[in-house]
Amino acid sequence: MPFGSRIETQFTPHEWDMMDRAHETASNILGRDRRLHPDASRLARIVMTLFAQGLRDPDEIAALAADRELGNELTVGGTVSRPYSRIGNSDFE
Repeated sequence: MPFGSRIETQFTPHEWDMMDRAHETASNILGRDRRLHPDASRLARIVMTLFAQGLRDPDEIAALAADRELGNELTVGGTVSRPYSRIGNSDFE
């Protein structure tokens, strides 16, 4: 994930591996390059926030991070530009 050394010391190598997997999966869900997309760092911060909140399943983190990122993309000027749907939740589709 695209972060500097200051943050890297806050997590163990195993934790970084889990977050990296979640970031890669979320990027794939969104159809993005995990390193080159302009919002890769924002997605990584979402992954880290979910991890810091206690989530540990990389697939769950990825789905939630992609969902939040879709919310970021869909909001234009304070309004939703198209119907919002939650990944994996048919109640909103």
